[in-house]
Amino acid sequence: MSTYITLGVSKDGEIFGLELKDDGNWRKNPLGYSTSCAVIRPVNKETLSYYRDDPESVLDDWKYAVEQDRTHDSLQEYWEDLLADTDGEEDWPGKDNSFVYDLLEDDSNPSVAAYNATSAAEKATYRESVEWLIQNCDKIGLEPDAMATWEAAGCFPPEEPFAIPLAPTELLEQYYQHLEKTCKNFHR
Repeated sequence: MSTYITLGVSKDGEIFGLELKDDGNWRKNPLGYSTSCAVIRPVNKETLSYYRDDPESVLDDWKYAVEQDRTHDSLQEYWEDLLADTDGEEDWPGKDNSFVYDLLEDDSNPSVAAYNATSAAEKATYRESVEWLIQNCDKIGLEPDAMATWEAAGCFPPEEPFAIPLAPTELLEQYYQHLEKTCKNFHR
């Protein structure tokens, strides 16, 4: 099972995490190219509401299922069945939760573990603290309702240093130096 360390937050509010090897060092691309991060992005309340409250949000999937003779349900019935299989108020049919838990909640993530070790139980969670930092960072212009939930954004390296660094400075410096050598789009 992979372990990740939450590195930081981009000016767009995306959270980047780097995969760690068993020895705790970060996993470099074995071919010498830039090492990508697991990235999650915030989802605003309006988008979350659309995916949770509007059957049209699964229209393409439903059409495909009908074409493939995998359903005879109406769009409404198909959507209701998919919604019944979701997990909580922040989920929707087809949501990609990849890395969300790993970067914001997993105690094996050194960033989360370090936060939890210094945090009292009645304080905010690591996720709530990161969301607060994003909302109060003048380099990131997200509205308060912009972080209703999180979803996977893919795997790619950042193009500039993080607006909000969350990992130890030494690790970030090593990663930035690696990107300067391997990623033509990265600029300090």
